[in-house]
Amino acid sequence: MTREDVAKLIRMNFTLYKLGAKPLTDEEMETTIDVWAYQFGDYDGDTVKRAFLAANRVCVYPITVADIFKQLSQSLDPSAEWDALAAAAHKAQTFLSWRKFPMVIGIDEKGGLLRSDGQKELQALYDQLPPAAKSYAGSVGGLAELAEMPDLTYRRAEFLKQAQADITTAPREAARLRASEPLRKEIEK
Repeated sequence: MTREDVAKLIRMNFTLYKLGAKPLTDEEMETTIDVWAYQFGDYDGDTVKRAFLAANRVCVYPITVADIFKQLSQSLDPSAEWDALAAAAHKAQTFLSWRKFPMVIGIDEKGGLLRSDGQKELQALYDQLPPAAKSYAGSVGGLAELAEMPDLTYRRAEFLKQAQADITTAPREAARLRASEPLRKEIEK
């Protein structure tokens, strides 16, 4: 989210709650923009604006950063994180097979074959997991262990229970998952 997006939300907040707020000095406005920009810097501006408008439905007083984060965290879906973990475990099976039979991934400048044993790809796959999925797998080795299981169905309930209580599952992840959902639906078509 950019500073300009943040400034628009703060101005909208003061416009909507005019009676409850005194006009800010330029210095106070800059400080407020700095704090909000820091808090929402990693988020998509559209996602934060939707959370702001959702908070507007329930807030009687001017909307705070905490109100917006509350709305973001309510959109968290542990099932979506499980789907990401299960898909990663399935894809990890391919990379694990490269250990015995290295995959040709390219050609070097001299025309020789570049091969991979799948370790870098497994690490990249693990790094892209949502926080709750990362916490559940624990490491690249944990992801590999899940990939070697013939059926993950019974692990889903265990994962969902842990994800509900996992403090590393942040609103930022909810925003990322929500933003990627239309893309995932497009890919499934």
